[in-house]
This record gives sequence, C-alpha cells and structure tokens, in this order.
Amino acid sequence: MADEGKVLSDYESVVGCSGYSECRTSAQQFETDMQSFQSDRKSATVPTRLESQDSDLGDALSAAIAGDQELITGMDNNDEGKWTDGGKKVDAAMLNLAKAEAAMGTALK
Repeated sequence: MADEGKVLSDYESVVGCSGYSECRTSAQQFETDMQSFQSDRKSATVPTRLESQDSDLGDALSAAIAGDQELITGMDNNDEGKWTDGGKKVDAAMLNLAKAEAAMGTALK
C-alpha cells in the first residue's frame, strides 16, 4: 500500500498548500501518484471476494484524477470556478476512496 500512502500524503499537501506554485506542484504530484496507484491496482491479481471493492477503489481513483485535472486546469487558467469545483470533486473522491478501502478491509475479515 505504498501507493496509498503517497496519495494520502499528496492530498494533504494539496489541501494545505498556499500560493500558486506550491499548489500546482502538489496537485501535479497528486495526479502522478494517483495514476501510478491506479496502474498498480489494475495489474494486481484481485481475489474474487474483493472484486467489488476493488472496482469501487478504481472508480474513486478515476474520479479523484478527473477532479485533480479540473483543479489543475482551473489553476493554470486562473478560473476560480474550475479550481473550486475540481477541489470539491477531489474531496468527494477521496471520501469514496476511504470507503472502498474500509469495505475491502471488512471483506478480508
């Protein structure tokens, strides 16, 4: 779960950043690490009993990536609406990511 740790750390950096340069760098690293997590997840062999939770995890990562891309577009174009909307989408996706991981943990018991 090294990918998860990177993504969570990146998310905290995005949420806590101040100033364009710091926020832009943090958002780009967040996207890169989420894409790596998604790639690693897709290449993993998932037990049948975890397929549903893995699918939810993949959906959450895809939504977070899309939200982060909108956030970055908003930053790059000085579009506060896209910046704000992208941030809200990232927040919602990260909540869904946590739910999917919790469900995966429950299914392992």
